[in-house]
Amino acid sequence: MEPSVPSTFGRRSVLKSVGAFSLVSALGAGTAAGAKPERKGNNFGNGNGVGAFLNEPALYKPSPVWADGVVDMTGQNTVDVVNGAMTDVELPGFPSMLPVAFAPVAVEVSPGTEVIWTWAEYPEGFPPIPHNVVSLKENENGPLFENPEGVVYQPGLTYSVTFDEPGTYLYYCTPHGAPFEVTDFRGDTVYNEFGMRGAVIVTDE
Repeated sequence: MEPSVPSTFGRRSVLKSVGAFSLVSALGAGTAAGAKPERKGNNFGNGNGVGAFLNEPALYKPSPVWADGVVDMTGQNTVDVVNGAMTDVELPGFPSMLPVAFAPVAVEVSPGTEVIWTWAEYPEGFPPIPHNVVSLKENENGPLFENPEGVVYQPGLTYSVTFDEPGTYLYYCTPHGAPFEVTDFRGDTVYNEFGMRGAVIVTDE
């Protein structure tokens, strides 16, 4: 099934004064501040702390960061998640909404469901703000799942994971929601810029 990507937002005139270069620079691909990123002293309930993870205060996102609840999508073979959905932000000099969210943020699915993330095409006037998908939980090889392309802006790109085992799977976008410090375009160290995080909750059926 081909995931659909909503594009219901029109051009925002404020972009004319911001400038595409400054916007994509400010929101571009962040890099880890250290060789081995350290999380900010919070294990988020060892992978089960959905609220703690999704609602951790974000630098440029009004609280509560996550207020939509968990979307019940049990019984479906595939579930679509938009990567780069529009969301409210509080960043002086920038639009009040930016494409820095997953949508839906949290989904409940049945075992064996394939979750498909699709990189969104932004409304006219927005520069290419890149994203990725990275599992919070890791094993000896690194994150349990991570899109192989890395941090990219590629509208229509899809990345899928089939979740067979019951449990809670938390994930994030590195430059816009990482649970560790990253370096922004100015060389400043920042933490959780926009709260761009998500959760897949696999029921025990």
